Amino acid sequence: MIVKFLSLTEGFITFLFLMITLIKMYGCEKTFKSRYILGLLWSLLFFLVFEPFEIRYGNFYLYLSFMLVFASIFSILFQKGFLANRIVFIIIYIYTIASIKSTLATIIGVQLLYSGYNSYTIAIHYVIFYSLIFFASIFFIMHPLHFTNQIPKRHWMLMAQCPIFVAVITQYCSSLVLGTNIIRQVFIILSCFILCIILSTYYLTYFMTKTYVQMINTNNINHRLQMQLEYMKRTSSVIKNIRKEKHEIKNNYFYIQSLVKNRKYEQLEHYLDTELAYRFNAMEEFQTGNKLFDFLLTQKVSEAREHKINVMTNVLLPSDLPIKDDDICALLLNLVDNAIDASKNEEQGDIHISISVIKNYLQIQIKNKSSIDVLKINKQLKTTKKNKENHGLGLQIIRSIVHKYNGIFKTSMKSNYFVVLVMLQLQNQ
Repeated sequence: MIVKFLSLTEGFITFLFLMITLIKMYGCEKTFKSRYILGLLWSLLFFLVFEPFEIRYGNFYLYLSFMLVFASIFSILFQKGFLANRIVFIIIYIYTIASIKSTLATIIGVQLLYSGYNSYTIAIHYVIFYSLIFFASIFFIMHPLHFTNQIPKRHWMLMAQCPIFVAVITQYCSSLVLGTNIIRQVFIILSCFILCIILSTYYLTYFMTKTYVQMINTNNINHRLQMQLEYMKRTSSVIKNIRKEKHEIKNNYFYIQSLVKNRKYEQLEHYLDTELAYRFNAMEEFQTGNKLFDFLLTQKVSEAREHKINVMTNVLLPSDLPIKDDDICALLLNLVDNAIDASKNEEQGDIHISISVIKNYLQIQIKNKSSIDVLKINKQLKTTKKNKENHGLGLQIIRSIVHKYNGIFKTSMKSNYFVVLVMLQLQNQ
């Protein structure tokens, strides 16, 4: 009776292990308690749908296919993040179950061959089977995959293929095993060895992706530190400019006073229309409603105009934004720096900056005039500068910040302008 119950519920329990492991590794949109209830209900749904097929066909590979489909659908519907992480894990987990099952089935087959049918042996088989799955689940939970959008697609696809390939080969070899005792014993050893290879290649993939992400994060931190140093230098230069302008304003005052006393009104008018107008334009100060944006835009627009680049702005913001200052600084400086660098190559550089809050998103749109279609020539937007390791980090930082705030990053060409659109979700709005 117990053996029959264990056999009947094997599919449900095994799939429940997969659901719990998947939720534990990658979370769920539900609360802590309800997400595990959801996993239990999804496992029951899987069992009810699959059981008629199990009774009719009794095919183990059909069972694995159902597991893959149901687990993938659950992951798409109820989990967030990079889907490749979860799909690769699901495939590896399923093939791990298959390897454990085939190995134990071979061992039990040899045991029953000598001792005959024994319910106690079958029960021990299930205890060992579920124990191994439990420890495998712990292993996967401790080593979740770290594929991200920052990792080049060809890299994570290549690394993911390795454990999947080994797992497929394992199952193919098991299907070729004959019924002789010697071959069974060889297969037991071979299955255990290949199972170790599956877990080892998975761990290697985990380690490589984790190291890659850590390297990217370290580079991002270094890049941000460099930007902070530049920010401090710019602040220092602003103080020097203020002192310089203060001195020049005093001189201008005395000069204007002398023109008025001598009644040289035409010369005074010309001076006001040329020299002072130019100075006031160069000293334009932004008042967007947000002090950090005011300071950053003042600095970058002043820098652009020093290179004779025309800048038009349309900015309206609340005083407080639920976004970290360092993220705003890194995002805006990288976006505007890219636009300024591109505009330096144009005969008449022109940049349009539009920043506003639309519904629950901070929207930043920056357009710079471009005589060439950037997206046709450089689809990946790779840096063309010599020091690619340092200069190529700007786009990575932008994408990482967008990902952090569940945002949107789009690029396009419109009417000879290269357009970058960034939208960041405002959680506390």
